[in-house]
Amino acid sequence: FSIIVSFLIVVFAYKIYRLTAHKKYLNFSIAFLLIASALSFKIISNFVVFYKTVEKSFYGLFTVTYTHSFDFINLVALFLSRLLMITAFTIILTNIFNIRDKRIITLLLFFSFLATLFSNYSYVVFHLTIALILGFISFHYFKNCTTKKIKSAFLVMLSFLALFLSQIMFIFFIFNDLFYVFAETLQLMGFLFLLGAYIIILKK
Repeated sequence: FSIIVSFLIVVFAYKIYRLTAHKKYLNFSIAFLLIASALSFKIISNFVVFYKTVEKSFYGLFTVTYTHSFDFINLVALFLSRLLMITAFTIILTNIFNIRDKRIITLLLFFSFLATLFSNYSYVVFHLTIALILGFISFHYFKNCTTKKIKSAFLVMLSFLALFLSQIMFIFFIFNDLFYVFAETLQLMGFLFLLGAYIIILKK
């Protein structure tokens, strides 16, 4: 569901870009395309953990069983999922704060890559980094909401707040599996709120 909603946001953001020619909507479209791709790789990484192939070879009276695991595929898919996700939110961060200096953008992307690289050793590093980025984004949209006081701005603020809280829940998952359910639910709600905001903007 999160992937479908992300793709819908990609389409709506691109339509708004075509109508307004504002590059920020094109950047949002690219960012959510990366998010949709990241979620797809996450599904692959989860799937291969549980899937193994078993082959049997017969040598006269003996039977040899081979079990093929997919650890390498899991690691690659998980790395790509995290890299694309953190890159997407970094793009959104640079977009809303109007960061145009390519050196600063390159530096942010470099630190995003480092956070992804170290997340292979610590699950918390990745989600803490994403939560920090989303915290800045949420605060920006909170100020935007209090200034504009329109429904679409309120929905955008709610969406990134829900996404921020989802990352906090992902961190607490290490203590209890139930937090993973809360995290995925909040993440989906965040995407749905944002989709609602884009529909309102497109109707105008």
